[in-house]
Amino acid sequence: MVSTVFVYAFSSLSTFAIFRNSRCFQVLYGLFFF
Repeated sequence: MVSTVFVYAFSSLSTFAIFRNSRCFQVLYGLFFF
């Protein structure tokens, strides 16, 4: 069970990292924090 949680967390961080580097995230970040 611990390994499953670890894999889920790792995949979530990987997806977030890709999303964070995308243009869409930059636009959303600008809309919310500018």
